[in-house]
Amino acid sequence: MIADFFILIINFLITLICGVISWIVNILPTSPFAGITLDVPSEFMGYVNYFLPVNLMMPVLLAWGTCIVGYKFIKWIMHILRIE
Repeated sequence: MIADFFILIINFLITLICGVISWIVNILPTSPFAGITLDVPSEFMGYVNYFLPVNLMMPVLLAWGTCIVGYKFIKWIMHILRIE
């Protein structure tokens, strides 16, 4: 009996939180970058890659950025837990 009451309250709170999140998401625009085109003409990309190997640099920069974000996140968690 009491367990059913607590389950009813928890379900109501979950429904309320989902409703608030849905309302916030529905307020946001579909895409803030819909009118921006960032396409680089493919005939120029070969010349750029000759002097600056962009196609080789992008995976390295992605891995480096992932490592930095992971390191900062772990340091932040350690700071919160006072493990430093």
